[in-house]
Amino acid sequence: MFTLPAKAVVINPQLIDGFAYIESNFNDKAIGKAGEKGAWQFGKAAWADCNAERIKMGKPVYHWSKAHDRRIASDYAHLYLCLIHGRLWKALDREPSVGELYAAYNCGVNGFANRFDGKISKCPVTTQNAISKLIKYLK
Repeated sequence: MFTLPAKAVVINPQLIDGFAYIESNFNDKAIGKAGEKGAWQFGKAAWADCNAERIKMGKPVYHWSKAHDRRIASDYAHLYLCLIHGRLWKALDREPSVGELYAAYNCGVNGFANRFDGKISKCPVTTQNAISKLIKYLK
């Protein structure tokens, strides 16, 4: 039997902005330690993942350098959160929480689901702290 959780995750502008707040404090020019770009700290693989999906949808695709463009990057962030949400739901066999969604965004879906057994408590402390900060931002 399939049941939805009491509070379903809604990928809306506030949640999308919350991820930019956590990742870079809304800094569109941010560059991460591993070369991630923009407010949402997109890695090259995540950007390519979005481009592949956008091609299937018949939408224009953009070079990774556009991760610094707020309008384009926010569209990609919305799509990427939807992709992660679906993949994580499949991996966990249930809808993920907002915290779990962020953990998968930060650690990768497979990393979170397999390496950390789908448990926030097994994630790095920095990820756990970021989730707490995100939850406060969303209230």
